Amino acid sequence: MLQTTATSFQAALVTQQVKAELVLELGCGPRPTNIYGAQVHLCCENRIDSLTALQNATLREHNKFVIFNAAPMQALAMFPDNAVDLILISDLDAAASGTPLDQFLCECKRVAAHQIVLKTELPDGNASIEAKAHFDSPELAALDWNLLWAEPDHNETESAGVETSKRRNAWFMWTKPQPTKSRMPFKTAIVSIVFPPQDSGQATILERILRGIDPDDYCLISSHDYSEQLFPRNLLKQPGISKLGARFYHLTPEIKWTRRIKLLPRALRHVISIGLQIRHRSKVIARIVQAEQCEAIIGCSGELIEFAAAYFASRRARVRFYAYLFDEYRYQSVLRFHRVIASWIERFALQNADAVIVACEFLRDEYRERYGVEAYVVRNPVEDLEPQPAMLETGLESEDEVSLLYTGQIYAAHYDAFQRLVEALEQLHDLNARLHIYTAQPPELLQAAGIRGPVVFHNFQPAARIRYLQQKADILFLPLAFNSPYPEIIRTSAPTKLGEYLISERPILAHVPKGSFISWYLREHQCGIVVDEPNPDLLAQAIRQLATDHNLRQQLARNASQQGKAFSVDKSRSDFLEILSRSRR
Repeated sequence: MLQTTATSFQAALVTQQVKAELVLELGCGPRPTNIYGAQVHLCCENRIDSLTALQNATLREHNKFVIFNAAPMQALAMFPDNAVDLILISDLDAAASGTPLDQFLCECKRVAAHQIVLKTELPDGNASIEAKAHFDSPELAALDWNLLWAEPDHNETESAGVETSKRRNAWFMWTKPQPTKSRMPFKTAIVSIVFPPQDSGQATILERILRGIDPDDYCLISSHDYSEQLFPRNLLKQPGISKLGARFYHLTPEIKWTRRIKLLPRALRHVISIGLQIRHRSKVIARIVQAEQCEAIIGCSGELIEFAAAYFASRRARVRFYAYLFDEYRYQSVLRFHRVIASWIERFALQNADAVIVACEFLRDEYRERYGVEAYVVRNPVEDLEPQPAMLETGLESEDEVSLLYTGQIYAAHYDAFQRLVEALEQLHDLNARLHIYTAQPPELLQAAGIRGPVVFHNFQPAARIRYLQQKADILFLPLAFNSPYPEIIRTSAPTKLGEYLISERPILAHVPKGSFISWYLREHQCGIVVDEPNPDLLAQAIRQLATDHNLRQQLARNASQQGKAFSVDKSRSDFLEILSRSRR
């Protein structure tokens, strides 16, 4: 246990080098705890009677304190992983009220990037300090709590002259283990339309790969100001701070139309606009690269202008260029003339890139055939690969229902596959087969797209909870649309969900077009059932087979678990860094 000689709680924070620039206090009461060094102090208070007093107490430092009304668990759910430096809990019983303690602490550990500080009362002297350090609760005892500071021990005298022990407070601290960060071979600017904590596959992949890399080795550049999403309800906006800890630059639009350009025909004006935006952004990116002393730029697919600007900025700044393509760049717009421009940029950028990184073999082969470019495959990694107990038995979870599960967003790349699944489920009343969807999207939106019937909608859940839900499902559903605005992207698509499903050790049912990467991969490795014809009857047959054939379920789960090892975040990060190092030689 730490022995502290600090004269105050605030001094103890300094002495123990507690990182507390951004603090989240759960259950502040009428007055927040004063944290020296905190630049922003988020005050979460659920009791209405305390809010007014809390607001009055923080009036003088309103730029530092941000007050919002929410229950602690609701507040934690609004934050992304590692969002705040320090979580302060003044009253554990009140903060965790109505929530299992292990679940509450798990959420605190997820949101806190560095420390959790717990305040508690010590009614009976120094002996309680030792007892509290280990705590009676097994959930608390599971964490390595250290004494941060305790109020001085002194007695007080009652009016009758009897000397009594005064109740005093102590603060205990849990420090989050910080893994050793990998290093890039040179400082790099990463340009992408999306970054974490945005809810997209590309942002998730970048977060998982970059999380284990020293943030001093790269900076992030985007035309989307994603720093607005770092904190719930727009409570706080800190330009330049990213979830990953690296420096973030927002490319603000600064192009002003002249009167002559406004008079041009619309189509020509649009083409000129694209050219001017690429030119403007490439100049800004080049200036950032030079100011940050970067030696390379990684341009990520996802948007016409961003990727092109990244490439031309590398030429302006005379640094290396790496293309990181999560999908086919040329087909990411449905407008024909956008695709013509993207095709020209794609050829020029890929043939002159120091290296091209793609997410799957189909994209690699496509660029080899199209441009003679030999791309490297980096798998879209999963969150973690910690083994879970006894999942390979793969019996049905319930005798009352056959549950199919889907987690994540649903849009035009999925709609008709879901519609046929619903038709298939309508044929399986004897199995009571139902689809459970966990998404942040409103159910009304999905029902309007024809996803209704034997379907249960749930609110979206944190990553750890999603992993648990996937392991409890009877069948994991992996859809891709047969009729969509971008069939070329569907063919080479490698959803982040593929790796998540594989490590869940549950049977996978894919309803995807014939000739797609997902269809090939699951069949090649025999780790899922594929229905690659737009036929609800075949889907119904596949569901019935998975629900009734125990041996098939076991074999598919075993093969999926074996393939899932290739989607380890450590392996993907290692492959990514190896590509950068190899091209430097």
